[in-house]
Amino acid sequence: MKTSGNKLGLNVQVTNVANPRVEAEEHYYNAKRSKLQDLGLEPHLMSDSIMDSLLEYAMQYADRVDAKQILPAVDWKATTKVGGKVKI
Repeated sequence: MKTSGNKLGLNVQVTNVANPRVEAEEHYYNAKRSKLQDLGLEPHLMSDSIMDSLLEYAMQYADRVDAKQILPAVDWKATTKVGGKVKI
């Protein structure tokens, strides 16, 4: 995304945010996607041209974006469970 943004003249800043999840990074669950492929799904990687077009589309409607709705706001590690309910 940064490369696509730079091509469009945007000053793209990449910010790493702390992982708010509580569960372990490594998990025993190993999801398979073979059934979808058995049904005919043909997976493809996001090409630079697709990223460019998605970014152009997003820029067209940038005035509708509320960053507060996108950026993570919950720190699950700081929540507590009180009486069966999560308290933040």
